[in-house]
Amino acid sequence: DYLFNYDWRLDPIALAGDLSDFIDSVLAATGKEKVHLVSRCLGTSIAASYLTFYGADKIETCVMYAGSAMGILPISTFFSGSLDIDPDALERFAANADEEESDYVELMKTFASILKASKLAKNVFESNFKTAVNQILPDLLLETYATMPSHWSMVSHDYYEKAKSFIFSGREDEYAGLISKIDNYHYGVQQILPETLKRLHDEGLKIAVFAKYNFELAPLYENSNFQSDDTIEVSNMSFGGYAPVYGEFLS
Repeated sequence: DYLFNYDWRLDPIALAGDLSDFIDSVLAATGKEKVHLVSRCLGTSIAASYLTFYGADKIETCVMYAGSAMGILPISTFFSGSLDIDPDALERFAANADEEESDYVELMKTFASILKASKLAKNVFESNFKTAVNQILPDLLLETYATMPSHWSMVSHDYYEKAKSFIFSGREDEYAGLISKIDNYHYGVQQILPETLKRLHDEGLKIAVFAKYNFELAPLYENSNFQSDDTIEVSNMSFGGYAPVYGEFLS
């Protein structure tokens, strides 16, 4: 196994260039003609960028495991100011908490049940917390994760333009270079990735996609009842695979 180490803050497209050089060095060292490219989580954005711009002539198999290349709901909602509280999800989240912390778990369960019964969670969130968060979140993110192109690769298409407006409104000129980078990934890689993978598969690339499931997202996001691995929803991990909402079954 040859491990490609990268700076997770940087532009996946730029990192794909480094990956290309790394693959060439592995082929030279081993005398092989192709490699198996295995990527996980954020690494799938780099693998996707590599396949988009360098093709698959040197790749025998591409494995994408629990991938964020199509975006993930937690990052998408934070970056777009779309936070929400689902009282039902809050109750389920408390019910599924670590049973080893019994006193804490019992308190969470009680609190969640009270909030759900009284509808306080939604009312308090909408009237106070959400307003405050939306006022401070853009500045907070621009001091941290929103300046990292890698995190923008995890904003899914349904939220992307809203997120740009939410974070960069009035600051477009100041962040023009960053916006150009994240646009290049979003529209040049993510949005066309299913078609890119299908074309490469038709040309002979072996592709394996692994998606974990049966975990619920934290109850801070829209659609927190999506099936997920507790971070990435199944639909994005699997490039459009269908799953029932958490706790329900297919017909």
